[in-house]
Formats: sequence, structure tokens, C-alpha cells
Amino acid sequence: MTETPRFRILLQLVTVLIYLNGSLCVDISYHVEEEQREGTYVSDIAADFLLMSDSSLKHSSLISFNQLQKGAGGEMELFNVTKRGKLYTAHRLDAEELCTVKKECSRIIKVAVQLSERSSTQYMNILKVKIIIDDINDHQPMFPTRELDLHFTERDGKGVMLAVPNAIDRDVGVMNSKISYQLRNKPDLPFTLSARKTITGSSELGIILARKLDREVKDSYNLQVIAKDGGYPSKQGVLDVHISVIDLNDNSPVFNKDIYNISVRNTHQRNRPIAM
Repeated sequence: MTETPRFRILLQLVTVLIYLNGSLCVDISYHVEEEQREGTYVSDIAADFLLMSDSSLKHSSLISFNQLQKGAGGEMELFNVTKRGKLYTAHRLDAEELCTVKKECSRIIKVAVQLSERSSTQYMNILKVKIIIDDINDHQPMFPTRELDLHFTERDGKGVMLAVPNAIDRDVGVMNSKISYQLRNKPDLPFTLSARKTITGSSELGIILARKLDREVKDSYNLQVIAKDGGYPSKQGVLDVHISVIDLNDNSPVFNKDIYNISVRNTHQRNRPIAM
């Protein structure tokens, strides 16, 4: 397309407006779920712009829309705006790759709105369009290992705790990444689960002894720690915990009888057992 002087002036004006418009509030906001395929329709910027514009533009067919700073700074182009103001995805959107946990996942694009050269009036505006990428609950909480061996001794008393690693959920949505823990445990087993929140928002987990253990009664236990996220539907991860009870030398040798009566013949050979 051949550049006209008017077009070059408008282009320079657009560049200035981009910087001046950097601190202004967002004009329009839209939502789109992550994992949508390339070319997914998001919304009609033109229709929303005409609703909030003055009456002189409401029925104009000469308005065109141009997305500015496409792929600026080497960043992948995520959205595409047509000349008629339709907004589409330009790539598959993955919230976990694009954003950080527990923060709004969004991108802002700038769209130049102008009347074509066939119009008798001049008009130029820069729209700041915010697209919020809604996280879906596509990841389950994961422990760093599937199984864990712990060891309590018979000396350990009530309240002794052994640490358990916490789970991590890769989802970035607040509820989808929120993890609660519970212990899948028979009611009569002497263990409880401690899940204490840290200043970073993660959890410190531990298996707490509810009473002293006796290896002569039971020498091992099997438990499951369940990590469940707050998404809908909820997803969960499981950690299998095997607990062994370490024996203490807490029992003295005991004979079956207090007194043993044994008779020995005078012909009994030396170094032979007297009784078995």
C-alpha cells in the first residue's frame, strides 16, 4: 500500500498517543479461557467501541481498527485484531506459561481506531484493550514423590512430628492452585496431620504422633496424605506414607519357669548338654 502524507502524519500521531496513553486506564476488558486453539473468537471490539462513542460515529462504516505494537520486544503475538474490529486468539493460550501463580493473568493490547481517507472528517483514537486469560483447572496437586518412608521409635511420645513434603499445583488461578490437605487414616491409628501455612502461602506438613507406639503390638502403619485443590471440579494428588516403628531394648529376657529341676546321671559325659 502506498503511504500518503496524511497516513504518515496519522502514523506519527499514533506513536505519540501510545506513549501518552500508557498511564491511562483500560477502555475495554474481555475474558477468554486458556487452552483455546488458535483463531478462537474472543469479542467484537468495534461493536463495544461504537456503543461508547459519540453519535457521529455510531453508524459510520468507514471506521478501521489496527493493532499496534504487534509482537513488540520479541514477545509472542497472542491476539489478532481485524480491520473490522474482531478480536481473535493468535496462538493457543497457556496460563501456566504466560503468568505467575495467584496473580491475574492478562495482556493489554493497543488498538488504533480511525476513519478512512474517504471520510470527510478526521478521527483518531487509541483503545487499551485488556484480555484476561481465565485459568482452567487442568493440573492436579503433585507431591515430589509418590511414596515416603518415615520412622518413629518406641521412645517417641505424643506430639512428636516428622516432616512431610508439600504438594505443588501448577495452575495459576487463585482457587485452582489453592491446596488443602487431609489424612486418609483409620480412626484407631495413632497419627494426625499438621498443615501450617507459611508466610509465602505454602504449607509445612507433618505427621504427628497421637500416642506412644509399641513395636511388639504393631511394627508398621500405612497412611495416605491427600492434597486437594479448590478448583471445580476439584483435582487431588496422593502421597503414600509407610511408617515403621523402631524397636527399643525395653524388654528383659524372661525364662518360662522360675525354677527348673534337672536330674543328672553319674555316667553323663563331659561337655554334653544336660537339658534341652
